[in-house]
Amino acid sequence: MCSAGYGAARAGDHDRATDLLDEADTTAKRLADHPTQQQALTANVVSHRVSADYVLGNAGSALHHAQTTHLGQFPDTERRARFLVDVALCFAQWNKPGRAYQTLLTAERTAPGEVRTRATVRRLVGDLLHHPQQAALPGLRDLAARTHALV
Repeated sequence: MCSAGYGAARAGDHDRATDLLDEADTTAKRLADHPTQQQALTANVVSHRVSADYVLGNAGSALHHAQTTHLGQFPDTERRARFLVDVALCFAQWNKPGRAYQTLLTAERTAPGEVRTRATVRRLVGDLLHHPQQAALPGLRDLAARTHALV
């Protein structure tokens, strides 16, 4: 349901994406007798909501959803980093380059390999390098070198 919801968002179908992710959330709530699995599934649903809202151009909603979970709910470091990268993308979409940059640094500390090898991160760092406020992002060029985003 999470993947289908994200797919619907990529196709531009907000209503279908919402319905599928709501259904995934309902499924997660049924796991009340298995708190560890419920926590991981709930975090996964939130992560997919953030991704779907970002794709649909609704960064404010995505960031609202992101606040409903914490990194410890994700079962592995890769998923934590992917979530953080998506949150960084939302901050950039919302024209908050400082928050996007700080979130990328947190993602890099969480899972350096995940951040340094993703094309999405290279594009975001490239965008930050060309942002009018890039001078206020100390260490951005170093991040760009680590992610191979230097032009």
